[in-house]
Amino acid sequence: MTIKDVEQQLGVPRATIRFYERERLISPVRGSNGYRDYSADDVSRLKEIILLRKIGLSVNDVEDILDGARILPEVLEENIKKLQTQMEELNGAITLTKKIQNDSLDTNRLDIDKYWDILEDEERKGGKFMDIAKDITPTLRAESHHARHAAPARRLSPTETLIGELEPVALPGRQTTEPIPEAEMISI
Repeated sequence: MTIKDVEQQLGVPRATIRFYERERLISPVRGSNGYRDYSADDVSRLKEIILLRKIGLSVNDVEDILDGARILPEVLEENIKKLQTQMEELNGAITLTKKIQNDSLDTNRLDIDKYWDILEDEERKGGKFMDIAKDITPTLRAESHHARHAAPARRLSPTETLIGELEPVALPGRQTTEPIPEAEMISI
């Protein structure tokens, strides 16, 4: 079966199918013509991947299930908890958004202090809002995931990474901005 056939059968774009192939979740054989030839097993596995992604599992979770690194019931239980948290966050965000909308109908400005106070008060009472720490985690997860599949390479230690990012500075008792000898560095 060609990628076009799979695309039409499953209703997903070929870019999605190729993404799952790059992530090594599926591995269709290539015919003598060089084209991918998707078997019934490949299509079945794609259906499983798509289903699990549509219920909110991450690509890493799907991979762990398919590889047998984790069991499905455990991952599903975690997913239910995550989805419930997201629902709480969305409900909190909807409630505050409606308050802002009702108060700000005649203006394009927010009373930031007023709504900040409401936000903090609601959070103190246990209200949930969007977790903005997630703004940085997709990048970290992607880097972590790709690191698992990348060719082995020498990784820098935290000290080497930090040293590479620092500019030399003049220290008390030093006349220049020469780098600090490694023996004088504090390990992290």
